Amino acid sequence: MRAVLRRSGTREESKPVLMVGDLTLDSAKHEIRKNGQPLEFTPLEFQILEMLMRAAGQVVRRADLSIGLMENGFTGSESTIKIHIRNLRLKLDDDLEQPKYIETVFGIGYRFLEAAE
Repeated sequence: MRAVLRRSGTREESKPVLMVGDLTLDSAKHEIRKNGQPLEFTPLEFQILEMLMRAAGQVVRRADLSIGLMENGFTGSESTIKIHIRNLRLKLDDDLEQPKYIETVFGIGYRFLEAAE
């Protein structure tokens, strides 16, 4: 019984600070830094980036992003997410042709690149 409780307790813990490449996301402080410099994001952009960084290297479907955001009051559509992704890319200075941070997986969703530097 103790072993089951111990294992289930570690799964529920989430890392308050995510570091991928030159980006650091601190969910407790609601702060994102690139190379140590703070960046400004809207609450929705912050949530999207956090969801993508938590799944770094994996594809996150647009529908999953919508559902995750709805839990926090988002009422937009999947197409609205495209606009937020574009804004994220602009703020991160990401290149569309050779993305460093957010890659589009056509017809499915987005992937935060693990090797972001």
